[in-house]
Amino acid sequence: MKRPRTADSPYRPPAWARNGHVNTIAAYRAGVEPVQYRRERFETPDGDFFDVDHVDGPPDSPILVVLHGLEGSSDAPYVRAVMQQAHSRDWTGVAINNRSCSGEVNRRLTSYHAGFTDDLDQVFRAIAERMPNRPVLAVGFSLGGSQIGNWLARTTDAAELVDGAVLVSVPLVLAASCAHIDSGLRRLYAWRFLATLRPKVKKKRRQFDGDGDVIDMARRALRVGTIRGFDHHWTAPVHGFGDAATYYDVNHIAPRLAAIRVPTTVLHALDDPFVPPDAVPRDAFSDAQHVDLHQTQHGGHVGWHHSDPWLSRWIVERLQKRLSSRG
Repeated sequence: MKRPRTADSPYRPPAWARNGHVNTIAAYRAGVEPVQYRRERFETPDGDFFDVDHVDGPPDSPILVVLHGLEGSSDAPYVRAVMQQAHSRDWTGVAINNRSCSGEVNRRLTSYHAGFTDDLDQVFRAIAERMPNRPVLAVGFSLGGSQIGNWLARTTDAAELVDGAVLVSVPLVLAASCAHIDSGLRRLYAWRFLATLRPKVKKKRRQFDGDGDVIDMARRALRVGTIRGFDHHWTAPVHGFGDAATYYDVNHIAPRLAAIRVPTTVLHALDDPFVPPDAVPRDAFSDAQHVDLHQTQHGGHVGWHHSDPWLSRWIVERLQKRLSSRG
């Protein structure tokens, strides 16, 4: 058993941003210039689709694959910021939109969840086929970090497809994170997520208006006021997990970090209002030979607000060091 490799990263917020809530909100509302994407639609083996947005770089450049968090998209400020950092280094950027997150509802009842990796796998294998022999790097934010972490742990040949990864503000223990966001003033965040999830449930109810089970699940999901309640009545049964507890247990990645064979960094702020310390247990890293934990005292959730783009720069510099270490 190895000693967990953890480090405190040198983030120093401005005085007014030394609060996790303030940092989270300020970073999300920070002005980030639009990115000129080239959109590609991927048709999936199960008859559905998802959209991928590209920032093209030189033919031999490293490829950075980015996945957003819950109800985000390639247009989220944190995704645009890291895409701009990649572009400034002449890297190629690939921003994945989860199903139903690119502005158009997907065809199937199912969409995405914390452990859904099918579309990720399709993208990574398409890159390997279309652009072989180029370094491929991955970044996942929050729920997207959970998806990438699950893919890295479950995919036996992941190390042949990806050279390094960074997971930002990722809930390694899903149940602990959901309990946290559903309590106290943090429920305001839960309600914000539900404000975008509910309209999607209504669209699914209209899509499948002849299916009594879907109508019943939708009716129950639209009544709840917590993330756990939504997961219990919609996310879990729609995706075949039965209930929220089973969904969380099957898809959280804390016990699966040791299975990751790709050099991976987890970045977490101790004042994250979504992901409490017990959702990022240090002992989970003990047997994870290829995973490091970097923590900051401040930063919020996908925050790390600063006068310059601290988070996106830190991510890309971390991955650049990985490329340099490969020779």
